[in-house]
Amino acid sequence: MFDAARRVAMPVINAPNDNPRDDDLECQQALEPSFLSIVEEAVAAGWPRRLVLQSLGDLADNLWTDEEQLGPRPELPAVGSFDP
Repeated sequence: MFDAARRVAMPVINAPNDNPRDDDLECQQALEPSFLSIVEEAVAAGWPRRLVLQSLGDLADNLWTDEEQLGPRPELPAVGSFDP
């Protein structure tokens, strides 16, 4: 259930810069405030910090696995680009 009194506004996530060499670190830095906010909110709700961190890792792993299993998305032909 949503409890507006306890909910803290999530930090804004910055867009990537133009240098692709530092994307990994830059993305981690952009996500960190929101990530820490989720951790602190879960701990404040009573979840053990270690379990919260483990669960977030598991969620990320599961999402990664799902993305890998989906593979590339098939492209549909544009309307009118196929012959009957």
